[in-house]
Amino acid sequence: MRNMPACNAYVPDYTALAALGKRLHVAVGADSGQEVAARGGHGLAQRLGRDVDVFPSHHAGFASADGDFPGQPEAFAAKLREVLA
Repeated sequence: MRNMPACNAYVPDYTALAALGKRLHVAVGADSGQEVAARGGHGLAQRLGRDVDVFPSHHAGFASADGDFPGQPEAFAAKLREVLA
């Protein structure tokens, strides 16, 4: 929880982000629900007038499938290739 105060106090440069146009993708995890990471992603996308890209698993869906907080790395990689194409 050490990084939470700094993350919560951060204010993005919305103008600079909006200027990126279609190069900017805001991603959230399908299983993140209303966790802080997902709320931040949805809020940023809404502020920029964009949709989110929903990735499989949670906000660390790229993590090993057999770790302490298992993700779906293969499905995450497939979604990442789709979004970047």
